[in-house]
Amino acid sequence: MRGWQHSWRVVAALAAAAVPAGGASQTPAAEPDLVSSRGVLQSRTIVGVVPLEGSDAKLASDLTQLLSVHLSKDTGLDLVERGRLSQVLEEQGLGQSGLVDPATAQHIGYLAGAQALIMGQVFELDRDVYMVGRVLGVETGRVFVRESHGPLTQKIAPIAKDVADQLIRVLHEHRRDLRARDIAADGEALLERLADSLRQKAKPNVAIDIPETHFGAPIPDPAGETELVKWLKRAGFSVFDVRADQQSSDVRVLISGEAFSELAYEYGPFKVAKVRIEVRVVNRTSREILTVARRVGVMADLSERAAAKQGLSNAAASIAYELLPKLASYDTRSD
Repeated sequence: MRGWQHSWRVVAALAAAAVPAGGASQTPAAEPDLVSSRGVLQSRTIVGVVPLEGSDAKLASDLTQLLSVHLSKDTGLDLVERGRLSQVLEEQGLGQSGLVDPATAQHIGYLAGAQALIMGQVFELDRDVYMVGRVLGVETGRVFVRESHGPLTQKIAPIAKDVADQLIRVLHEHRRDLRARDIAADGEALLERLADSLRQKAKPNVAIDIPETHFGAPIPDPAGETELVKWLKRAGFSVFDVRADQQSSDVRVLISGEAFSELAYEYGPFKVAKVRIEVRVVNRTSREILTVARRVGVMADLSERAAAKQGLSNAAASIAYELLPKLASYDTRSD
């Protein structure tokens, strides 16, 4: 493991050297430390900007574009493509606005591959223009609200700049509140200690089914599912393949979900993959949803497929760290 981590430091340095100083590049501006010792682009937060709501559609659209421009200038943020977010909104039948329900907003953010979602409203009150921006943590559900306003008789663009500056501060200062814990740096040790602490506890039998697609094509041997199975087994759970054992009465808990990956961009010699995984834990007897977990992320490697596989493995490891204690505390005797 140590040698592998060292090799990533060398590769990261080579990738930085591959981008000409001051020259044009096909990749986003990025600092050398964006690729960590495990190849994870940890310094950026993936942000989606939902069109602002407002009775004046043109004003709301203009301020949305200004907000996106200001946010895109921050090197610590990675904005979801506007077309991608619009596609997700249309597929969910939401048009370009109307994300009022936080649960719906979280789902949209997850589908778009965002870790944080920015929404808001523009309205007039007492001859002032108000712009309210909300930052929603897709993985945690935490919400932070900021606002700015000014007289109708003055320029409106500074209002968007003020709100953008406030939202950027929120995204950086409250990163741990907005994003689920990332255990990529020391995940093996953390999960090993957690598994040891749970090994002697009584636990329900678990079935698991998390198919994986890359660019819409099914992938054999799904990386996210494999990672979750590994940690469930290490913690002492009996794990069944739901596809081979649909009716077993011994299996009380079903973990199902989906995992996706796609090529995001190229960074020097690297292929950078965006990944997302969602799981839900269900009581197979009552069909009650016990809990859900989601992760999105990015991973760099010399091959696209390797980047996708490792990214999904890391995301699943973070989900395992969240789910194992909950599963171990689930009392099957209540069924």
